[in-house]
Amino acid sequence: MTGAKLGSLVGAVGGLVFVLANAGALPGPWPLVLQVTGIVAFALVVAAVLRAPVIGGGVEPSQRQLRDYGFTVLAEVVAILAGTRILVGVLDLPTATLPWVATVVGLHFLVFARIFREPVFWWLGGAVTGCGVAGLALAAASAPEATVSTVGGVVPGAVLLASVGWSAAAGSRRAGAAESAPG
Repeated sequence: MTGAKLGSLVGAVGGLVFVLANAGALPGPWPLVLQVTGIVAFALVVAAVLRAPVIGGGVEPSQRQLRDYGFTVLAEVVAILAGTRILVGVLDLPTATLPWVATVVGLHFLVFARIFREPVFWWLGGAVTGCGVAGLALAAASAPEATVSTVGGVVPGAVLLASVGWSAAAGSRRAGAAESAPG
């Protein structure tokens, strides 16, 4: 399995976790509707990833890229833990922790785009970071938990699932076009 496929599967799991963990804060039937929809979307996305002949540029990462990414993940974990402690312990904003995680995950995708030279991660990182920052602003403004969870958690999860699904479909289309091209 290529690094891009493995990364796509990790992204799909992350998207599902964002949806499942955050939908519960919504009122009425929405938690169940969003959680079931997230599970179905996850299953479809995983199937698309496993069927796709290629995802992204189809290039295996170098040892340097993997090392740099490892440092990025370490920094991500430290940022999530330190930020959460500050948001809860110092600022007394427990509802800001999930959008903080989304912000850090989004920034991680921007670094990912640079390290691996995969353009799709620029817009994904921007979208997830934007959702996280919006969720942080809502938490700081004492918005209802359901609103913060939707903007800072459910939407980033849906964006992750959609992005992985789109990348898998694009890889399948490129491979199909290459097979049908004369030559």
